Amino acid sequence: MEYCEKSTLRDTIDHGLHQDQNRLWRLFREILDGLAYIHEQGMIHRDLKPVNIFLDSQDHVKIGDFGLATDHPANVAAGKFEVEESGSAVIPKPDPSGNMTGMVGTALYVSPEVQGNTKATYNQKVDLFSLGIILFEMSYRPMTTGAERINVLSQLRAEPIVFPGDFTAYEQGTQKVIQWLLNHDPALRPTTQELLKSELLPPPQMEESELHEVLQHTMANINGKAYRTMVGQLFAQNTSPVMDYTYDIDLHKGSFSFNSAKLQQHVYETITRIFKKHGAVRLQTPLLLPRNRKLYDGSELACFMDHSGMLVTLPYDLRMAFARFVARNNITHLKRYSIERVFRPRKLDRAHPRELLECAFDIITPVTNSLLPDAETIYTISEIVQEFPALQERNYNIYLNHTSLLKAILLHSGVPEDKLSQASNILCDAMSEKLTKREVEAKFCNFSLSTNSLQTLYKYIEQKGNLQDLAPLLTSLTKQKTAVTQLAKQGLKDLEELTVLLRRLGVKLQVVVNLGLVYKVQHHSGIIFQFVAFIRKRKRTVPDIVAAGGRYDHLILEFRGPASTVPVPSAVGASVALDKVCAAMASMEEPPSVSSCDALVVPVGQSSMSKAINVVQKLWSTGVSADIAYDVSQSQETTLDHCRLAGITCVALVSDKEGNYVKVKSFEKDRQSEKRIPESDLVDHVIQKCRTKFFEERNIREISESISLQNPKGSLLNTTGSSEQHGSSGMNMNVNVISPEKVSSSARRRYETQIQTRLQNLGSNLQNKSNDIEVLAVDLQKETLINFLSLEFDSEEQFNSSVKTLLSRLPKQRYLKSICDEIHHYKITKKVAVVVLYSYKDDYYKILL
Repeated sequence: MEYCEKSTLRDTIDHGLHQDQNRLWRLFREILDGLAYIHEQGMIHRDLKPVNIFLDSQDHVKIGDFGLATDHPANVAAGKFEVEESGSAVIPKPDPSGNMTGMVGTALYVSPEVQGNTKATYNQKVDLFSLGIILFEMSYRPMTTGAERINVLSQLRAEPIVFPGDFTAYEQGTQKVIQWLLNHDPALRPTTQELLKSELLPPPQMEESELHEVLQHTMANINGKAYRTMVGQLFAQNTSPVMDYTYDIDLHKGSFSFNSAKLQQHVYETITRIFKKHGAVRLQTPLLLPRNRKLYDGSELACFMDHSGMLVTLPYDLRMAFARFVARNNITHLKRYSIERVFRPRKLDRAHPRELLECAFDIITPVTNSLLPDAETIYTISEIVQEFPALQERNYNIYLNHTSLLKAILLHSGVPEDKLSQASNILCDAMSEKLTKREVEAKFCNFSLSTNSLQTLYKYIEQKGNLQDLAPLLTSLTKQKTAVTQLAKQGLKDLEELTVLLRRLGVKLQVVVNLGLVYKVQHHSGIIFQFVAFIRKRKRTVPDIVAAGGRYDHLILEFRGPASTVPVPSAVGASVALDKVCAAMASMEEPPSVSSCDALVVPVGQSSMSKAINVVQKLWSTGVSADIAYDVSQSQETTLDHCRLAGITCVALVSDKEGNYVKVKSFEKDRQSEKRIPESDLVDHVIQKCRTKFFEERNIREISESISLQNPKGSLLNTTGSSEQHGSSGMNMNVNVISPEKVSSSARRRYETQIQTRLQNLGSNLQNKSNDIEVLAVDLQKETLINFLSLEFDSEEQFNSSVKTLLSRLPKQRYLKSICDEIHHYKITKKVAVVVLYSYKDDYYKILL
């Protein structure tokens, strides 16, 4: 029990509390908080009035005198009690004259449902009525006599409420709260919690220093009640319709591009195919991570709080969560890829974080003394760059560096060891042009770096080229007997080994050692790399980094549990900015045509829907991607326009009036053709029209990748371990070498052997189209060979027209014409079903059907 000396709310009211509004509302909130606690315990005070509310020496409220308190709703009498035989309390008998002189104490504060002449069951709302009278007294001038007080409060208790004439000077908000509390219908009175959350109450006033102290004390004990209350209040906030509407308004912008979605899917599928070729599996890791300031020093994270108050982050990249996953699961052997969103916070309040699409490729292996995983990772990313024409055109370079070599340069230049991380961050900002040279110099001055030391640093970090060209400069690091010598030697040794491996793998992009390359050095421990091109942007030439990565064994060590005894594996990974790849593709003068499906089945009228369903089911069952038009009321012109825009090659118009025939419209480039064919021939017709997609994407590509890998010189390594022709018995493959120059008999035999080995399983995957396959081996690059897919074989006239169009776009007319003549001989004259055009220069082929 706490002693409160000679001070009650009654005394404070009588001394002019109404003149100090800040104190008034602070005390009222404290009364309300205390009452809320009493009600939470299932109790009712029943005798709330100013003389029962005490103030301690710190001027804080203490509610006292619980003589009439009960822990359940009951019947009460205020003032004079009469007890019936049943033991229940009954309502006092008021003075017959109606005057309340004898009830100045409790009666003036009793709610109407308690004061009636009959028994009344009530709830905790009776205390809220009493609080309404108390708030009025706190807000009104002191009343000089008992008679005035009885008169004013009696008027206040009336229905409707009558306020004194001189009370209008006070804020309207106070009147509204009092009227709410003094409502004669208990159901319409607020609860303590509703009132605490109401906007009618002025916000609590607190000195900034006091508020800081309270928050600091609350945050110090995350398991305490105050902390849980604070977090609970944060999560109890309501979201207004305006906040809901504007939260992600700039992400949607009311526009959706179906073409962009198709292009993104095309990029996704292409990259996934490359990763699968390397034996990688798709692996997702948990979305959220506890916030870690140390590992993300200098990075802005999208940070959130869970219901317990714990801070968690959305992924800034896909590597951190994977490194944690590898460490916690003791993984020592894994090759994985992941294509997911990563997030950046926005400067705007109450706005969705910015989303980016990132692709990650990682190799985890127990072999820690080899740089082959690093080389394969770089090679894999180079394959992605080579796969997309838009990226090829930009001439990306592969920048290499080593964290040990970078550390040696910084230490040699006089950067203190405890400042290496900060210095690396400064260099990173400098390389990405976030800082000017002058700003960099100013930041390095804080490390007490002399002008000479800064010049030495720049002498190194501004250099890039091959290792042979950089050797004289790096001699100063490797010849000295200092602490940096071993670091520099290790870095150079690894870079030399890596460049040799990249040459063996046949990486076509230019490899450059860049001594100023800095990439997340707090995460990496070994080789680091970036794929960089220089592009024009806003009238400036700027570096464009499409991918980056490196070795991160030490990052896994950061997440290892204290009891783990498994050796730390080698870990290397790369991240690709998929948004940049998609943007580059979309910005091409002629973006690649990516269709959502090969054929669209359109019922002509509602009565043809059943037949259309049968047709589309037949296409699906044979592996042809197809869609069906649900809206039969749409005009044919609208449907055809949609197909042109969506890149759909064939439209099958199905009508029950056509019997067993289907009308097929085909789109190729700017041409449109129409043919009425038997329903039984539809699948073959669509396959012929969509030959590139159907055979290349669904069958041939997967088969060729499983059969062989290409080495740097273009020769073939059989990966099946057997020369058996599965299911291809009876197949007759003829190889015809068409060369612009005379070919020796031995070279011709070598080509024939190479091609037959390459295409040994082709026949079993052409679904019995033909037992005869004619292969035309040509001396063309892959890019030129692809153009021959535009040739038409439906008639001689169409073939000649398509040849004319083809030759108008390409050089080397005489040689190309001889190839076209051979194609005419086999496809038009001899009507061979399957002709393969094979480039012995690039080990690449396409099927002409």
